[in-house]
Order: sequence, then structure tokens, then C-alpha cells
Amino acid sequence: MRYDIDSRLQAAAMQARAEFIAETIVGAFRLVRRAIVTPLANWYRRERLYEELNSLSDRMLADIGLSRADVARVARAAYGSKDEAAAPAIQVRPVQTPAFAVEASNDAERRSLAA
Repeated sequence: MRYDIDSRLQAAAMQARAEFIAETIVGAFRLVRRAIVTPLANWYRRERLYEELNSLSDRMLADIGLSRADVARVARAAYGSKDEAAAPAIQVRPVQTPAFAVEASNDAERRSLAA
């Protein structure tokens, strides 16, 4: 009888130890992900976004409502820290369109005028 109680206690202790070790390992991985992996991934994405936006022409940036000076701020706001995420949203300026409709270059009338 004593042997059964000792073996059950030992099994329960081993189970508790295994659960503790598993929780500790999972916690360590979460800490590493939160402290290293996520900031590194955000930095990489922020740099890619900055380079991509910076490679656009001034006209293309104006089409999406940005200027060259806005590029760094937009990249920081998109993948920045929690403090930077609290910054106000970017205001997109409306695109000014001409009053007349632009016709396609393959329009028959335009081809006849070009000839």
C-alpha cells in the first residue's frame, strides 16, 4: 500500500515538474519573440516600406497624398513602436482632377487628329 502512494506521489511530482518546465520554455520563447523577433521584423518591414516609398517619384507620391518629407513618418507610423502608433493617422489629401474627362489614347478621334 505504501508503495502505491509513493509511486502516485512520484508520478504527480514528475507531471508537475514537466508542466513547470514546459511553461517555462514557452514563456522564454514568448519573451524572445516579444523582445527580439517582433522588433527586428518590424524594423525590417519599416525599412522595406521606407525604401519602397522613397523609390517612388514625387508625382506618384502626390498621387497617393504624400510628399517626400512624409515618407519617413509614414514608415515609422506603419511599423513603429507603441508610442509611435498612438500618433494621429495620416491625412490623405484629395487628388485634384481636371474638369474635363481624359480620353484614352487609342480613341479613334484622337488617332485621326494625330495623323
